[in-house]
Amino acid sequence: MSSKIKWNNYTSKQFPIHQGVTQGGVLSTHLYKLYINDLPEELKRRGLGLNIGLEYCGSSLCADDIVLMTTDETEIQAMPINPRTAYKIYQAYVIPRLLYGLEILPLNSTQMTELKQFHLKTLRCFQSLPIRTATAAVYMLLGALPIEAEMHKSQLSVLYSILAPENTKLKNLVERQMT
Repeated sequence: MSSKIKWNNYTSKQFPIHQGVTQGGVLSTHLYKLYINDLPEELKRRGLGLNIGLEYCGSSLCADDIVLMTTDETEIQAMPINPRTAYKIYQAYVIPRLLYGLEILPLNSTQMTELKQFHLKTLRCFQSLPIRTATAAVYMLLGALPIEAEMHKSQLSVLYSILAPENTKLKNLVERQMT
């Protein structure tokens, strides 16, 4: 899949998109269904969630929303989400929103520490790991990147979108600012 950026009547070269689905794309809903469809069946198989008579109603999917239903407060905690699935959801929905706009803002050490702590705590939570688990193990078990690496990916993406277009005005502006 690839995309282009249009700005002031100039269009960039195509560049590859390596993750996610296009908003409103023809295949987007089908790809999402393939990604999430096993969850309701897994919950039903484990007997978790609400039954009305003989009908299982423990989870309901509508577009990209999921509702997990039960009458037992402890049962909702037992509804398993595979750590890798939780991480994929986190990577697709939370990280982009968490880092939105930060690729162009200078963060001080306190702000960066807060981001790191949140990220690490979230990854530990997905895996039910104790707080004393080594940081490297937390990342390696999921194949996750540190939040700094996620930020660097965003920064490189912004830099590419600035440098790649055929927009000579933008290139001239960048060159002028660099000298």
